[in-house]
Amino acid sequence: MQATFKEGMMTKNNVTEEIVKDCIDGNDVAWAILVDMYIGVVYKAIVLVLNKYLDHTDEHDVNDICQNTFLKLFINNCSVLKSYDQNKSKFSTWITVVSRNLAIDYIRKIKEKNTPISDIVDSLHMGGVTGREKISVPEDVISPRQHLVLRMIYDDGLDVEETARFLSVKRQTIRSLHHRAIKKLREHYGLGAGQEKSSCPADTTQS
Repeated sequence: MQATFKEGMMTKNNVTEEIVKDCIDGNDVAWAILVDMYIGVVYKAIVLVLNKYLDHTDEHDVNDICQNTFLKLFINNCSVLKSYDQNKSKFSTWITVVSRNLAIDYIRKIKEKNTPISDIVDSLHMGGVTGREKISVPEDVISPRQHLVLRMIYDDGLDVEETARFLSVKRQTIRSLHHRAIKKLREHYGLGAGQEKSSCPADTTQS
């Protein structure tokens, strides 16, 4: 089968849309291009997680998780890849989430360590939540991109500048994603907006 895209004829986002379709159809050329386009994104996301929670990051482990990330998209008749919705997030954001989840699973297996986003409850003083009560972050409440920003800020300890640089967006975009995510979570848990902190806790920069 021939790939449906033509080199040099589309933007990166359009190429990705066509490549995803071709990958699902079993096109080997499309798979090779997809891996080449996003191996750097996947690698960077995995290293960021491992460096955060492990004393030593082994290159072999990073490569294994990278390989498993793309394998996860391929197995079971591309069931995971088929779940990608271009109307909800960019492919780079989506595959970063997949990569991070696999890296976290790896850490859980070797250290039985879990640092959920629920720890943001204390940082944001969300009213109505007592003590260290664990609150999960439902995937249907906030977008994958908002989820990723919260992970990077609260689990990885990155500031606005670092998060913006990693995702290749402006600092104000990170502040906006953070604000909307927290607002949605407060509404979901019936906490209202009275005690919401509109700015990122690690945001010490100015636009």
